[in-house]
Amino acid sequence: MPSSRTSRTAISVAFLANGLLFGSWVSRIPALQERLALSESTLGFALLCLGGGALAAMLWTGWLLGRVESRKVIACGAMGASLLLLFPAWVPGPWSLSLVLALLGASVGVTDIAMNSQGAAHEERFHRPILSSLHGLWSAGGLIGAALGGLAAARAIPVGLHFAVAAVAAAGVTLAVYPWFLENRQEPGGEAPPGWQWPPVALAGLGVIAFSVFMAEGAIADWSALYLRDHLGTGDGFAASGYAAFSLCMAGVRFSGDWLRGRLPAQRLLVLAASLALAGMVLALLAGNAPGSVVGFALTGVGLASIFPTVVAIASRHPGISAHTGIAAVACAGYTGFLLGPAVIGFVAQAASLPVALGMVAGLCAVVIPLAFTVPRGGKRGAATAASSSRAPGDRTDRRP
Repeated sequence: MPSSRTSRTAISVAFLANGLLFGSWVSRIPALQERLALSESTLGFALLCLGGGALAAMLWTGWLLGRVESRKVIACGAMGASLLLLFPAWVPGPWSLSLVLALLGASVGVTDIAMNSQGAAHEERFHRPILSSLHGLWSAGGLIGAALGGLAAARAIPVGLHFAVAAVAAAGVTLAVYPWFLENRQEPGGEAPPGWQWPPVALAGLGVIAFSVFMAEGAIADWSALYLRDHLGTGDGFAASGYAAFSLCMAGVRFSGDWLRGRLPAQRLLVLAASLALAGMVLALLAGNAPGSVVGFALTGVGLASIFPTVVAIASRHPGISAHTGIAAVACAGYTGFLLGPAVIGFVAQAASLPVALGMVAGLCAVVIPLAFTVPRGGKRGAATAASSSRAPGDRTDRRP
């Protein structure tokens, strides 16, 4: 039986490796667009296939996790995503790229839900809130992947070689910690969840918040580099710094997310966070220069960082709805926005312009502010305090912050 520390290490490595893969991918989108001579709308369609593959897989991941241990799903998903990352550098055209991205999205989607399942199982078993910091590690992985990708682009390292190194690293570290994952299987006699179900109406407001926040994050991930390169005249290397700064600030704030949730009412935290994100996007689009835009993207990351973990915590304690159903509902809404958002931005950019399309991100941040007042007030301390109070007397497991 893995200890609290080894279990947390394994889950942390999985989140970090998954973020590394994604950061590596987004950092070389400009190079792939140039190699294949893709228009913004064609690239948007390819990214839509990425989102479609992920969403289709996510709809059935609950059914899968009811029959297969989440650690096995993580291992297989990480291997599949790493293998599929090799292909975008070699595909001959947009249709083959779209097919590869659909399969890559499916692998990433299944892995993501399984990782969150492991995180939730850890919290339940060891009474220690970690989900916010896990998402911080995912952002840190995105930062590392984007930074290394920017360095590779600046030094003209071939995309294929870059992706191969990232894939081997991500798959290798995930498989190395496999024995430390929890055996998170369906309880004997328990009813396995259906393949998919509509989110409960009671969670509609939380679902819209999750959708908006993740759509904004996905848009910045996939389009910030192109905005900096094509509209502000930077090189490929500096263009990757927009998402790198965004990921750095998001990761830093998420590492303190559990502490923040324990000290601010949920409504106040959501309003403050969404307001910061809105101010950041306005700065990014109106600064008129690359350094100012990078600062704007960084401030947007500060604002968006705390919103989704807070929404997940609220959904897990919603009256009359099980924690599993609540978390799954907002996660599905959120990741739908994350994966479909970049494609929508691409189509709007083709019809109008990329700055206009990215203006939608500011609108999404603004939407969260009034919706924050519709969430249940609850207590100030949330999941962190609940977990602390439920720890057995004398339990000294995983005391370090």
